[in-house]
Amino acid sequence: MKVFVSYAREDTEFRNEVVAALAEQGVDSWVDEDVESIPPAAKWMGEIHHGIENTDALVAVVSPDSARSDVCGDEVRHADQLGKPIVPIVRRDVEEPDEPIPEIAARNWIFWRSDEERTTALTGIDIALTIDTEWAKQHQSLLNDALDWERHDRDRHRVPAAMR
Repeated sequence: MKVFVSYAREDTEFRNEVVAALAEQGVDSWVDEDVESIPPAAKWMGEIHHGIENTDALVAVVSPDSARSDVCGDEVRHADQLGKPIVPIVRRDVEEPDEPIPEIAARNWIFWRSDEERTTALTGIDIALTIDTEWAKQHQSLLNDALDWERHDRDRHRVPAAMR
C-alpha cells in the first residue's frame, strides 16, 4: 500500500514521524519533498495531483496550519473527488476561526496529539488503511485507466477494457 501524506510545512517534523511509523507497518508514503516525487523545475501542483492519483489513500495531518492551507485543501479535495480513502490524523486541535477542510471535518478523526495517543492512533490508521483495500485497488486501476483515456482525448482506440 502507498499513501499520499498531506500536511502543512509547520507539521513537517510530525509528518516525518507518521511516515516512519507507516513504514514500520509496511506502508510506503508519497512525500512532496522527495526528489523522486517532484523533480526539480517540475510543475509542482500537477506532480502533487499525479501523486494523489497513484496512491491508495490520503493521510491528512490535521492542525490549525493545515486547516488554513489552500494547498492542503486542494490535496484533500482532489483525493475526495477521486474517491480515495482519506485518513485524518489530528496532531493539533483545530478550533474557530480555523475551520477544518469540509472533507476532513466529515470524517471520523484519529487523534495523535501526544506520545500517549501514538499506539491507539497507529491502530486506527492501520484499520482505516486496510478496510476494503481490494475495492480501493480496483478503483485505482479503473481511475488510472479513465484518466489515461482522458489524457488521450478519449481516443476510441484507447478505450480501457473495463469501459467497453
